[in-house]
Amino acid sequence: MSIEEFSHQHQISIANAIERKAELLNLSHSTLDHNFAVNLTNFLGSHTFFTSISLDYSQFNDVSTETLTSLFSSHQVTHISLVGVPLIPDITHALKAAENIKSIDLTSCFCKEETSLDLIYELITEQTHITHLNLSMNPLKSIFFEKFFSISNDYPFETLNFSHCAIDEISVQHICDYLQNTTTLLHLNLSHSSESLDDDCIDHIVDALHVNTTLVSLRLTDNDIHTEGGIALGSLVGLKAPKRRKRRDKEEPEEEESEDEPIVLESLDVLDIRRNPLKTRLKQDLLKHWRSAGKDTRGLMMTFYYQQ
Repeated sequence: MSIEEFSHQHQISIANAIERKAELLNLSHSTLDHNFAVNLTNFLGSHTFFTSISLDYSQFNDVSTETLTSLFSSHQVTHISLVGVPLIPDITHALKAAENIKSIDLTSCFCKEETSLDLIYELITEQTHITHLNLSMNPLKSIFFEKFFSISNDYPFETLNFSHCAIDEISVQHICDYLQNTTTLLHLNLSHSSESLDDDCIDHIVDALHVNTTLVSLRLTDNDIHTEGGIALGSLVGLKAPKRRKRRDKEEPEEEESEDEPIVLESLDVLDIRRNPLKTRLKQDLLKHWRSAGKDTRGLMMTFYYQQ
């Protein structure tokens, strides 16, 4: 397949990619029929430096499972991006058969919720080679996380992206059960859940991370994290919570509650808590302890002038 056989909108970018021997072949907004998919498979066979394919927002017109399997199974390709492409059985079956695929982006891919959830379960149950999975902007419910993580403990996920999924506390508990058992997960994105991911959720996450020793980045942008949640996150880098006092009765003096020393999570290099209603003083304390823990300050992402 020559460059001229691609649409005009793709020819320039493909020519530049070939000249630079880029890894990404961007064919977003394409219309794939049988002939296009066959020709694209042949094209990839003669341009083996492409390891990533973007078919975001593309249409699949009467392309068989066998044809898609041949396309997705191009040996050098390890990443497929299908953002905005409705997840249908033919695509799922082809992805299952492509053992070369390590990374899949299924952002906003659900057409019929229950059907799509079943296809995701089917995919991760049989495709044990996936290490990077993006399911952001899909209507994921707590029952999804319960089932997803019940079969995920033996899977070597390194990246999980659940941003814009309105994750609630029950869903977080399932995620935390996984966090306490996984030894492979490096990157977790729980951003943009708005008010549903609050301080109580953060308490669960922090408790799990005191067990986990592998997580490198945690992204919590645009949630409902306040002072208690911020202090809990600070405990991951040595920030102590203010000592609370309790009174046993009116006659007895106040007693200080004993608290464990915070344990620094050595593996954590990126903490993104932008667009959360945290007080400036707390953010300054977080930054201070982040530095004291010997971490690169560029890894702590905060918004100092945040307004709701």
